[in-house]
Amino acid sequence: MKKRVEKGLFVFALIILMFASVQARIEISNVDDIYSLGDKISVTVKTNPSSVSGAFTISLVCGTGSVDVYKIMPAEGHFSVGEEQIVNHAVVLFPEYIGNLSGNCNIITSLANEQATTNNFMVSKEVSLEASLDKSNYNPGDIITLNLKATKSNGKPLSGFVDVSGATKFSKAIEGSIKEIFTMPKTTESGAYTINLQVYDAGKTGEILNSANSSLLFNINQVPSSIVISSSSNEVMPGEKFEFGIDLYDQSGKPMDKSLSVLILSPDSNGGMQDETKVVARSGNKVILEFPTNATFGKRKIVASLQNIIGTKEFSVKELQKVSFEFLDTSLIITNIGNVQYNKTVDVKIGSSIQQVPLNLGIGEEKRFNLNAPNGEYAVAVNDGSTNAKKSLLLTGKAISVNETGGMSVWNRYPVIWTLIIIVLLALGIAIFFRYRKETYKFKDDGEKNSKFADISPRFEKSLSREEKFKDFRGANVTEAQSDLVVDGEKQICSVVSFKINNFSRLGESGRRELTNILEIIKSKKGVVHFDQNYILAVFVPKITRTFNNEIIASKTAESILKELGSYNPRVQDKIDFGIGVNSGELITALQNGKLRYTSIGSTVLLAKRISDSGHGKVLISSSIKNKLKRDVKTDRHADIGKQQVFSLISVEDKAGNNDKLRDLLSRMKK
Repeated sequence: MKKRVEKGLFVFALIILMFASVQARIEISNVDDIYSLGDKISVTVKTNPSSVSGAFTISLVCGTGSVDVYKIMPAEGHFSVGEEQIVNHAVVLFPEYIGNLSGNCNIITSLANEQATTNNFMVSKEVSLEASLDKSNYNPGDIITLNLKATKSNGKPLSGFVDVSGATKFSKAIEGSIKEIFTMPKTTESGAYTINLQVYDAGKTGEILNSANSSLLFNINQVPSSIVISSSSNEVMPGEKFEFGIDLYDQSGKPMDKSLSVLILSPDSNGGMQDETKVVARSGNKVILEFPTNATFGKRKIVASLQNIIGTKEFSVKELQKVSFEFLDTSLIITNIGNVQYNKTVDVKIGSSIQQVPLNLGIGEEKRFNLNAPNGEYAVAVNDGSTNAKKSLLLTGKAISVNETGGMSVWNRYPVIWTLIIIVLLALGIAIFFRYRKETYKFKDDGEKNSKFADISPRFEKSLSREEKFKDFRGANVTEAQSDLVVDGEKQICSVVSFKINNFSRLGESGRRELTNILEIIKSKKGVVHFDQNYILAVFVPKITRTFNNEIIASKTAESILKELGSYNPRVQDKIDFGIGVNSGELITALQNGKLRYTSIGSTVLLAKRISDSGHGKVLISSSIKNKLKRDVKTDRHADIGKQQVFSLISVEDKAGNNDKLRDLLSRMKK
């Protein structure tokens, strides 16, 4: 019984094995893990059907969607039972074949009731887009470099197109990467700008397959492009204010708020232009210039600049005939405070009588007139049609008259007295001449010792054309210099102090006596003096000072003058309006006939005068003085004059001189 059961089980197992050996099977090859649209997926299907019916299909299944990409129907005509067959097929991932399928997919093949499935894979439309600019900020008109690199999901470079829009616009083919150069117009407004990017490839019918979008940001800087100077008028009358506006615009015409350097140029003596005023102004604001009544007439130029941007405007200062009237005791002082020759007739009314006084005054020139009338108090009025003055005066005389001081009217009234005075003076002069003749010749024999003079330079009085300008200086024992063409002299480094007296014509007796004290200071420092219009020039020459360190002597002299005037001006009404400039440079000098004759090389003297013009109650020194006395002076930077650096002098300390004194003291202590 047991043997029968075992035999039956063996037969059953053999039947099962035989049935399995003829069971139909279907297989499909595996594929890559990721594909992009437009790719081909090659699959191989092996079949050995046990029965054939229906259709043989190869389907792409992505998510819940599917599409048959290969189909044989009916299958009976192509497949045979028990016969192995291989089918090779390429699945083309074009939308026209697969529609909108993408994502996580697999391929399924089926025949009758049998089927096989590939491994899972991805179908992706995405593109990896790397985009960059060479920098983030540009000036308008700069070259901008755009770099692009596009890679499909399958790891292969994108072969397609790039469309750019926004700040710039273009379309180009791309083979994996591209480098494009473009610019923004020079008038582009400042601010942030965007570049929109799209890369893609296309199918046979033009439909987009794989694509990516991105954007880039960059900034256009605001760049100054133009300066506009405007004013309501192109002319100004001396004594009035001239107002102008300065506007700075960027590349797109928008106003900018910046500080600008503004230079006012005025005509020089050679017909060119020279620096007059330098200020810093804010764009969008108004600038006001004030011109004194004696401001030189003619064209002026405004030059405003920022970096390499320059704006200019010309305007003119008009001619002005103007005088001031001043009463001093019984005298009338008329001064030309205009900027041209004054040639008008002035009406002087004394009581009810009107005297007409024709005048011809140079710029800055003054004339004095004695007012006479029978003893009494009179209302005196002066008028030239534009300027007038009134005052009640106590006058004396035989008749009403207006006589110029020092004019022939005084001579005509007292001819005998003046004749006697002249005779006495001549006799006195002859006696003095013969008495001191011998000593005078001794001075002539020793030109270097003859470095002192009893009187202020008569050339200075003559050049100023004012009768009493320096009469109070008589007797000041000051060495005198003369600017001349010296051809046989010695070239030396000398120092010059220019003392500019701005209100010389209006100084009274107190002010002129104070100027004598100034000359004594110069004399004590072994300086020689040259009078040049409203300038007192102190020249320090090695052959007179017996030292080559004249820069320190000149600076100390200027400091002493400043201290003297600092003590004088607060105490009196007759103040001295001044400026002091110090410079050093080469002069050709010679001692001849008791005078120091000198010729300035370059701008040694001229620069000292120009510096004193800007002094306004200060001592200003040139860069040559500053550089020589770095250890000895304390300074502040002052506004430059042209291309010359100028410094305000704070204090002077002769450290080299102090060291010499210390060494001398130590030497004496050792002895």
